[in-house]
Amino acid sequence: MKKNLYALSVLGRDRVGIVAKVAGLLARSGINIDDSSMARLKNEFSMILLLSSPRPIGDGLRRSLKKILPGLEFSIRELNSAEVTASTAPRRVFSVKIYGADRIGIVAEATRILASLKANIIDMRTRLIKTPRRPDVYILILDAIPPAKLARKTLEKELKRAAGRMCVNAEITEYAPVEL
Repeated sequence: MKKNLYALSVLGRDRVGIVAKVAGLLARSGINIDDSSMARLKNEFSMILLLSSPRPIGDGLRRSLKKILPGLEFSIRELNSAEVTASTAPRRVFSVKIYGADRIGIVAEATRILASLKANIIDMRTRLIKTPRRPDVYILILDAIPPAKLARKTLEKELKRAAGRMCVNAEITEYAPVEL
């Protein structure tokens, strides 16, 4: 049986029950959640779900979501099977942590370096910590899959050089992920 594949994104002001209402509507509609990621940043909510359904999903799903969750934005995109290949765990991942006094450009510089070395970012989180009587502290943590020939020391050298220019600290660790 052919599965219809979709990406559903949800954005808007956070409130209790968003995930429960979306998941409930999908279950009642016979739509499976294959994969998902959700984040809350201050009071903003974001979620992306990869869905599969035995029948095509029409615009009725978006209307139903808007009805039960007014004020949120919903985007549904049909995917082809080539876009949703089963992922295998990468052989290695570089975990990067940059922290120090908040300043513009930390994310831009770190991600520019990773892109120039062909490392693909797979997860990123940032936090701004307000501190009284001191500069605010900015923390960037990201994971990236490096190309086979990229040595950790090469990335470390480039990131530490950039961190020095920005007066922040940079740490890089390498790990081999385990599939669950």
